[in-house]
Amino acid sequence: MASVIAGMLIIIYYLLTSLCGTVIFMSPAFIFMLCSPKLFRWWNDLMYWWWSAFITGIYEVFFDTKVFVTGDLPQDPKERCIIIMNHRTRQDWLLFWAVSHRYFAVENIKIILRGDLKYVPGVGWGMQMLNFIFLKRKWEKDRIVFSRTLDYFNDIDYPAKIIIFPEGTNYEEISALRGYKYANIHGLQQYEYCLHPRVTGFAFLVSKLREKRLDAVYDVTVAYPKTMPQSEMTLLKGNIPEELHYQIKRYDNSELPEDQEELGEWCKKRWAEKEDRLRQFYTVDKTFDGNNTPDTTGKFKFILATLFWILIVPISMYLTYYNTILRYHVIIVSSLYFICGYMRGLEVISIDWYYYWYGKKKRN
Repeated sequence: MASVIAGMLIIIYYLLTSLCGTVIFMSPAFIFMLCSPKLFRWWNDLMYWWWSAFITGIYEVFFDTKVFVTGDLPQDPKERCIIIMNHRTRQDWLLFWAVSHRYFAVENIKIILRGDLKYVPGVGWGMQMLNFIFLKRKWEKDRIVFSRTLDYFNDIDYPAKIIIFPEGTNYEEISALRGYKYANIHGLQQYEYCLHPRVTGFAFLVSKLREKRLDAVYDVTVAYPKTMPQSEMTLLKGNIPEELHYQIKRYDNSELPEDQEELGEWCKKRWAEKEDRLRQFYTVDKTFDGNNTPDTTGKFKFILATLFWILIVPISMYLTYYNTILRYHVIIVSSLYFICGYMRGLEVISIDWYYYWYGKKKRN
């Protein structure tokens, strides 16, 4: 019973803090977007850093989730890179913030996600403001989204670290059955611990970033040896992961093939290695590289962020209820998020405005 209550509290606070963060703390970015694109980017990244520290803190501080990281740990926070990862659960991108905060400069992390997530009040609004990349799973349209967003990051000299899940969906019973059928049709090895990757988007991503600068590709393998948070519903049932295990392998840009077709084959080879690595993990070792020491770096900032957001939610709700000005602010800003989201999305509008603003400044 206690674990169920804990799971419910995680979901409730996840939703409430995302609403509070976007409507109250991120809202100044609307003004910054109009007058200073650089300030717009900086403010949103700051809010992203602070809120994602809270999400990490919920697991590590309150529920003592242990994080194990091994392999090639990033050394340069300004590095421009692509992070490829197996997609074991729907929570992978969120839980990876525990590693991003420690080693990848989480404020520069941009995640490629399915398009419908942008419409979720609170968290979806925040992801739009952060210029996450939303896909419609139709390559003709997704190619345009990829290209325009990456051009924007290149033009503003932004050290983006882009997470892509080449499998396209998380590993579960239905997707695994589809994976078996796909492997049979194409005469491929049957995978039991991951899905065969879709490589078109990855190859295009590498090629596009190389036009300006790409430092490396990080191949991340994630595993959950005990409780697996397959979805939000599993959290509601109190299934909170005790351990998160990550193995990281860095490939310098110079090590990658030049041709897009060869890049696709390179990605497929990494997944074949990942399948073997995961089989060894789940059937024998329950650890990567024999690492049995949890990573506790940065714990203090997670504690501070957690305490801040736990306190700020009831304070914000109280002030919104009793303060007319704040109440109107919440209504107006929420309406703006809804309108902009269904028009084109703030991630698109902010890029359009940047080019308009920059072009106007050059003409003057």
